[in-house]
Amino acid sequence: MTSEPAPSEAQPRCINLPILPTGFIGRGRELAQVCKLLSATRLLTLTGPGGGGKTRLALRAAIELAPHFRDGVGWTDLTSLFDPAYVTQTALHQLSLAEQAGQSAQDSLVDALGSQHMLIVLDNCEHLLAACASLAAMLLETCREVKILATSLQPRGLPHEQVWSVPPLAVPDAGASSNVTALQDYDSVRLFVARAREVLPAFELTPNNAATVAALCQRLDGLPLAIELAAARAGVLSPAEILANMDDRFRLLEMGALVGIDPASDGLARAKRPGVQVTEKGIDGLGAAGSRSQGRLTRPIFETLRTSFLGPAANNLRAPLT
Repeated sequence: MTSEPAPSEAQPRCINLPILPTGFIGRGRELAQVCKLLSATRLLTLTGPGGGGKTRLALRAAIELAPHFRDGVGWTDLTSLFDPAYVTQTALHQLSLAEQAGQSAQDSLVDALGSQHMLIVLDNCEHLLAACASLAAMLLETCREVKILATSLQPRGLPHEQVWSVPPLAVPDAGASSNVTALQDYDSVRLFVARAREVLPAFELTPNNAATVAALCQRLDGLPLAIELAAARAGVLSPAEILANMDDRFRLLEMGALVGIDPASDGLARAKRPGVQVTEKGIDGLGAAGSRSQGRLTRPIFETLRTSFLGPAANNLRAPLT
């Protein structure tokens, strides 16, 4: 397949793209890889554990690639949708397209996008795998200039689907030195420092705390959401105190196991877990790296983490887009 055309000088059209409460940190190599993959495929799925940064990376890629698509990029957030029957209708509405009288949502979507040269992002597909697979297959077959970038805990298994696992943020080696300049080259350390400054503007990486911050990032396996949750405590605790209070390396992540996703199901067991019907937008799950849990972080669970585990230091913490 040929590469994308040169970017247009006109302002790119961006439909429904999220506005982040915090800035992007790092991920330059990963962004370049995603853009490269999308130049050679029409369906790319970013996978990885919850809290690993899939949504943020997809958003960065959408912004970066928007000028290369004649009709821009469109974003469909499926976080709060739990009925697979409404996936196509949700995509239609979030892309600011109207359902035509006498037509199904599917026909209206195809008619609207049939001649469009556009990148469509389907964010948080894991709990609606079959419905998202059907939507993607339909768009790829009927809308020849549409490309799809999806995020999910797991791929959908479609023909020609390119799957790329989002790696954790780079962390210093165990026993890293207190060389501040060297440690600032690691995205995980830079993320911790940036988020710590949001609750403690005077926070600085110094020779006295650098090794401890590095150890924190190592203990949290470079997972962005876990690092952000830990950094939110910097307003009341020093990095050494935060590290000392980590009884278990996955304590920040195990709450995700409270709400499970059955990989064989096209939805969540809502009857058993009523709390999953309301999710904090942008949180796509908390399954610890290397663990078996694949959960979605619901608003009640996020609040439990925020108030019980993080304490007063997290009063200003928002559920981030991960």
